[in-house]
Amino acid sequence: MKQVDSSSEFQTNLEEMLFYKIKDSLGSTSLSRNVILTVNQSGGVHVVPDFYSEEEHIIGEIHSHAGKLKSAQLHKIASDVLKMLLYEKTSGLHFDKYIVVCDKDEYDQLLGKSALAESLRCFGVTVLLFELDNETREQLRKVMNAQSFI
Repeated sequence: MKQVDSSSEFQTNLEEMLFYKIKDSLGSTSLSRNVILTVNQSGGVHVVPDFYSEEEHIIGEIHSHAGKLKSAQLHKIASDVLKMLLYEKTSGLHFDKYIVVCDKDEYDQLLGKSALAESLRCFGVTVLLFELDNETREQLRKVMNAQSFI
């Protein structure tokens, strides 16, 4: 299988816009994007969360997706959660952990009845929803459809 038209520029810009909404919503003054965090003593293993604040003990991931999640997307979120938990464990600190989504279907799915949803609850990961306006949601759907496989 080959991926066609896989440009993610729209989603990258969307995540940047969502970052500022998150920052405002959390009232954070120190939230940063894409900080490289070391997770072991030798320095050979790193994680890069979408947003992070050492001072406010916040770590999170932004997921720019429209509609219900498919298997690979669920695995991506599970991997993102593992990154946050790994950093929390190795740092010895407690962090407020977030998964940020922009679609109600995805939000409902992550709060529903599944092993992933239960894991989010058990490990204290908060799911935040910042819904998109209709025009932006349609643009996102078009981009996602263009990122199809042949």
